[in-house]
Order: sequence, then structure tokens, then C-alpha cells
Amino acid sequence: MLACWFFVGAIGQGLPHRKKETVSELASGGTLLPYEKELSNDDAFLLAKAIQLTAVLVGFAAFVIAWKIGLRWYWTLLVAFGTYVVMGLLAFLALLGVSTST
Repeated sequence: MLACWFFVGAIGQGLPHRKKETVSELASGGTLLPYEKELSNDDAFLLAKAIQLTAVLVGFAAFVIAWKIGLRWYWTLLVAFGTYVVMGLLAFLALLGVSTST
């Protein structure tokens, strides 16, 4: 699980608005100022990539946990794929809410 948290942090730090921050600034958990203009294509692509990588990572963690608790192989795959799909849907709904609130 420690490796999963490391990869989630690496994914988050790869976003364009976080690239210039130091480790201590990232660890402080400070919030960003609201983004008042439309996302560029590059920023939107990087955000989508970060969401996709996070969903894959959470799906992989769910796969490992399901495997370790002894679920049958088909349930293990269903848990991993279901987690991946649910993460994607939640991210889509969050982005939809952000884009409609501005």
C-alpha cells in the first residue's frame, strides 16, 4: 500500500500546476487558487491522464487485496475492473460538476 501512495503522489505531482512545487510544499496540502479560465488542450490531456493512471492504480490495489483475501479468480477480476470503472465514473462526475459550476 505504501507503494500505491507513492504512485498516487507521483501522478498528482505530474499535473502542470504542481510541477514547480517542492516536496515540502506538496506535503503541506495547500489549496490552489480557483482556475478562472478554460483549460487548454494540453492541461485537459494531462488531467485526463492523471485520472486514468489513478483509476488503474486503484484497480490494481483492489485486485491485490481481493487476491489476498482469497476470492475466486473471476471475482478478483470483477472487483479490479469494477473499481476501475467506478473511479472513472466518479472522476467524470466530479469534472462535470466543476465545469457546470463556473
